[in-house]
Amino acid sequence: MKKLSVIAVIVYLCASLSALDHLPRGPVVVADVALTAQTSTFSPATVYTPTEDGNYRVSVYTDFASASGSPNVQTWIEWTDDTKAHGSGAGIFVSANSGNDYYGAASSIVHAISGQPIQVECTFASLPGGNTYNTYVVVEKL
Repeated sequence: MKKLSVIAVIVYLCASLSALDHLPRGPVVVADVALTAQTSTFSPATVYTPTEDGNYRVSVYTDFASASGSPNVQTWIEWTDDTKAHGSGAGIFVSANSGNDYYGAASSIVHAISGQPIQVECTFASLPGGNTYNTYVVVEKL
């Protein structure tokens, strides 16, 4: 009788775990990149290359590590979908003027194809007085 109870519990647990496969799942982080202590613009930097076609959320956060004078930076994302290469999906302009918080953030949902990189690029940087900035990028598979 005890052996039958143990078998029944094992069968129940296996069935319960199998049922979890049908529950909805949230986005999965596939890349988390930190480009820190930047001192100038940078060419497109690959943050993730998809292994399958699909929809991805790309979140970019840029802040000043140091801010004196009036520094400004502008960052963009770039990707390729079924038709062509795209840029400027999440344009972020960060300025240390007028007492703002010295950071900027944006997210874009993109359809990217397998084998073509999702990239981030800093296209403009005015960094007087030795200012530096950080750009953080998270890519999620939706």
